[in-house]
Amino acid sequence: EHQNIRFYSEEKPEGLIYHEKHVVTVGVCAMQEVWSSLQDKHVPIILGGDHSPSAFTIPTAIHYANLQSKCAGVIWIDGHLDAHTEKTSPTHYAHGMPLAAALGFGALAKAARRNCHIGGTPPFITPQNLIHIGRGLTDVEPAEVRLFKKLSIKDFPAASIHSSNNWRVLMRALHACASRVDLLIISFDLDAVHRPAAPGVSMPSAHGLIASEVCRIASCLNAHKK
Repeated sequence: EHQNIRFYSEEKPEGLIYHEKHVVTVGVCAMQEVWSSLQDKHVPIILGGDHSPSAFTIPTAIHYANLQSKCAGVIWIDGHLDAHTEKTSPTHYAHGMPLAAALGFGALAKAARRNCHIGGTPPFITPQNLIHIGRGLTDVEPAEVRLFKKLSIKDFPAASIHSSNNWRVLMRALHACASRVDLLIISFDLDAVHRPAAPGVSMPSAHGLIASEVCRIASCLNAHKK
């Protein structure tokens, strides 16, 4: 349905968000498809070349949940925090901003809200219903860490959950989150996976999640049927 829209840009990157017009165009298209899928009572699965569409698709799913008087939780699995805005990003690429946007911060959040046609409760992630899993120990910037601390977001770096004690803490956190929400949204960036298992990603993690850990996380979440 969107084959006439040019998603690839050869323009020189400029501005606070590189290729912002194209990022928003793709995001709004994805938003519309997710909305239609949810309206038809389907479970939407979005495959993206990077994580930036999540700035639009996650608020859409949260908006749908709100309209059903339901609470949505988000499990964000990623080798990076993705929590920059256009004002803090050192690269100005949108793929470093979607989680901040889905939390309601920055220009991408405004674009998502503007195109979601919402009223009432803003369609953004509630921080206490968000768990971030898999970041590398050095793949973060201070501005992102400050935002996570400000919002008290639960954050489980990949290296930390390789130990059995921290793994149990993660499992308890996942069960607690899944138990208190009605709808679970999973956002999974392959750069969270250990480099040998996912060599094709553009920014791989040297000490990321191994395949068995990913499967156990999926099994834990699937058990809640949300």
